[in-house]
Amino acid sequence: MLLSSPIGKVFVDNGIKNLYLVSAMGRDEEEKLKSDLLTKIEAQEYLRVSRSTLDWLIKTGKIPVLKLRRRLFIRQRDIEKFIEESVQPLVPDIKKEPDE
Repeated sequence: MLLSSPIGKVFVDNGIKNLYLVSAMGRDEEEKLKSDLLTKIEAQEYLRVSRSTLDWLIKTGKIPVLKLRRRLFIRQRDIEKFIEESVQPLVPDIKKEPDE
């Protein structure tokens, strides 16, 4: 989240409790920071899941969230990490017929 302050624009990242001074960054870096944060609705659309499913993923800690003021945000990289960890190889279920 970008905030204006006497020292310039500041990006607040409560997930790792850091402040990033955006005015010292180039425009590309600033856009990258802003574009990495998704709202819950954007995260639902990205994952193609229902609201209740996303709420469950957040509640169980499978997807971490950032709470900035009263709003929740989800990092896109956290969603991508969740997807990578959730991928399971597709192995066909082969059953052998008993020998007669």
